[in-house]
Amino acid sequence: MSRFPAVLAFVFAASLVAACTATPTPPPATTVSPAPTGTVTARATATSSPVPSATATPTASTSPEPTDALGPFVCGSPITLAAVGTGQGVTTSVRVGLHPGYDRLVFEYAGGRRPQFIIDVVTPPFSLDPSGLPLAVEGTQFMRIRLNGVVVGYPGATSFQPGGPFIVDVERMGEYEGQQSWIVGLAAGVCPRVFGLTGPSRWVVDFGRP
Repeated sequence: MSRFPAVLAFVFAASLVAACTATPTPPPATTVSPAPTGTVTARATATSSPVPSATATPTASTSPEPTDALGPFVCGSPITLAAVGTGQGVTTSVRVGLHPGYDRLVFEYAGGRRPQFIIDVVTPPFSLDPSGLPLAVEGTQFMRIRLNGVVVGYPGATSFQPGGPFIVDVERMGEYEGQQSWIVGLAAGVCPRVFGLTGPSRWVVDFGRP
């Protein structure tokens, strides 16, 4: 009977010694990777596709167009202005702008050449040159612009509806054998004034009321 307690006392003592001398297991280490140096992470951004221009050639002027002190509007027809420079005019831009008191139609050319300019009053119906197909032009009264001595093949816009008080519609009538022609549809009682500018070379036609 006395031997059993002694055995229990020995086992208890051995367990106590083992518990005091056991080496604790360290927790798993957390490894922090160093941030790379000299590396820039690119962020993707949406890129808009370029919108094709209405013209294949530049339309911006390198000098300002005058907007006042331009003289009166002339209601007589036709109005003829002589060509400027030598060779044929290369059309780089045709555009319409709205200004207080008038609407403006501009023909711009490469170099110093401007073709002969003729504007006169016409009446519908109109047809395309040289095809003879019908050409519809909106407006109450109409004027035709003929530019004699141009290089054919202008790639820009050939139809304008600017929504101004004076110019209702502009349509290219034809471009054939060195002549380019346009029909301008106007509101009632509108007359033109025409002048040339340089740097770049331009014919400018303002439409307003006298």
